[in-house]
Amino acid sequence: MSLLDDVSIVVTPNGYKAGTLFAVKPTDVLGAEEITNGDFSNGLTGWTENGGSYATIVSGALNSNNPDAGNWYAENISQNVSFVNGTTYKLTFKAKNISGNLNLRITQGANAMASLDLTSTFVDYTYFYTANADNGSIRIFCNSAVGQFQIDDISIKENTGADMDVTRATAATRVDEDGLVNYAEIVSDTELVTNGDFVTDTDWTKGTGWTISGGNLNASNVNAASTTQAGYTFVGKTFQVSYTISDYSQGGVRIYLGGSQSTSLKSANGTHTETISISSGNTLVYIYGTSNFTGNIDNVSIKEVTRDNVPRIDYTGGGCPHILVEPQRTNLLPYSEDFSQTDWQKIKSSVASGFSSPDGGSNAYRWQEDTNSGVHSLKELYSFNSVDYSQSIFIKPNGRSNVSLWVDGASKGTKFDLSSGTIYSETSSVGKITAMNDGWFKISTTVLGTSGTAFNLYGFDNSWNISYTGDGTSGFYVYGAQLEEGSYATSYIPTSGSTVTRNQDIFTRDGIGSLINSTEGVLFVEMAALHTPNTNTEYLTISDGTYINNSIMVQLRSGANQFAVWAYSGGVTQVAEIITLTDITDFNKIAIKWKANDFEVFVNGSSVYSTSTYTAPTGLDRLEFSRNGTAHFDGKVKQLQVYKTALTDTQLAALTS
Repeated sequence: MSLLDDVSIVVTPNGYKAGTLFAVKPTDVLGAEEITNGDFSNGLTGWTENGGSYATIVSGALNSNNPDAGNWYAENISQNVSFVNGTTYKLTFKAKNISGNLNLRITQGANAMASLDLTSTFVDYTYFYTANADNGSIRIFCNSAVGQFQIDDISIKENTGADMDVTRATAATRVDEDGLVNYAEIVSDTELVTNGDFVTDTDWTKGTGWTISGGNLNASNVNAASTTQAGYTFVGKTFQVSYTISDYSQGGVRIYLGGSQSTSLKSANGTHTETISISSGNTLVYIYGTSNFTGNIDNVSIKEVTRDNVPRIDYTGGGCPHILVEPQRTNLLPYSEDFSQTDWQKIKSSVASGFSSPDGGSNAYRWQEDTNSGVHSLKELYSFNSVDYSQSIFIKPNGRSNVSLWVDGASKGTKFDLSSGTIYSETSSVGKITAMNDGWFKISTTVLGTSGTAFNLYGFDNSWNISYTGDGTSGFYVYGAQLEEGSYATSYIPTSGSTVTRNQDIFTRDGIGSLINSTEGVLFVEMAALHTPNTNTEYLTISDGTYINNSIMVQLRSGANQFAVWAYSGGVTQVAEIITLTDITDFNKIAIKWKANDFEVFVNGSSVYSTSTYTAPTGLDRLEFSRNGTAHFDGKVKQLQVYKTALTDTQLAALTS
């Protein structure tokens, strides 16, 4: 019999969408339909109009009747639903905007199940929602501005899948399967551009020198003129922009969204794709030619990109990926990539842009020493505040392989030998070097409780002299500098003019009592800590929502390479055992078995703890990478499984080997 015959939950670095990490097992199991007449085939039967004549039925869909956003809670359409507190439901519907810049909101009572800005065409939406009370109702209303919308095919069904909810509310980077550093993101399937293939001479307003013919937008000696298309909402969003240039002969072209942010200037045939974020502007798409641009444009595509709350599947080190879970951090350097800024002091050296970088683009800089005698470095002033700091940067040798990351004014830092990819020495610091693609390394150093005056990247000669006469050509390539408060370096946080904060990754799943057997079972996880915690405040938990009443918990400890297993039943501590690993930052396989008078812990193929005095918990119904929403686990997870039976020692040894 396969172990997978008994497993009830399997979570791996698998599929995902914004806000959700899909479980491998079980696949979604949907209960009975909770909505009456969700397709409005029987008019408004089953629905209640609140606040007057709210809606009509048009072409089989509910058509709002200019709802008053100023009276949003009273003016709505509603239906009673038999919700069960703590149970997760799958909500699906389709909706579109008819008029007005409005926001549609669907709630259980006053608690949002969905809140979204609508497009002018029907879009299918799916949300997972955990009820916070028994029974209740859903309400559909216009949440902002005055306008009209259509909604159809509303469905609510109980969902017993184990997909984990993911919350971060900010963008975050990872290393992808190609070894490139980029944002974890979801590109929409919805194409925003109309007639982007220029099949007809419509939908676009053409400026001087632009024509449409032969399935192309044609440019002839275009100088500072645009072809535009109106009607978009860009501000506060991120988009993937793609277009093809053919028959190019001169000049350059770029696409502006909202007349503000744009793609980089292109002066070559081929398909060009970029992702840009819009902070201000109007509602226009501009195809802008300059310097007598001559050539053809085709296949213009603009799709919205989601980066917030997207789980990170990380491939650092190559091989199998892992789920990356990190704490909140802020990159304190305002220009992480643009080393030409005056914030960056080039000491007896210079920088030049336009070189291939770890993100696959051409946005790395070359740092090059001059021919003067003395110290050659790249630094940014910063006032360190006697707390723990970590500095990191991506670097590739270009004639100069001996470097250091250093805190000026504190005489602390790490020296790195890029020719061998090793740490040369550490001075009151902890260094780390990780090999990347194409000869790049990520180097970092952590200094504890320090004061200082600058982030500094020094070059050394071949004899490790910090003061030497430069040859005028040697140096290295740099990308992605980061300074953060914390006792270890985390993933890259890009900045472009100000500091940027990445929030804590939060993974939870509740309302799954049917998938967890409180009487007996096994929790298995293959994980690696990001670091040795400073305090005992990082947990991975199965519980009834109170942890101290009924729970099984793995806790990362502040002791070197230690973790603890905790078990509570009926508010009584059953197990509190500290276990030492060889290296907690390596991947370790941990399995915890519970059953009345039979509790055991296996690690990497061996039993490390057991007791025959144990009372099983009750009411286990949730899984989280934290302890009741606090004390978040920070680390890497390759797989997590929950079994509804207590496996044998032979099975546990095999599972953790």
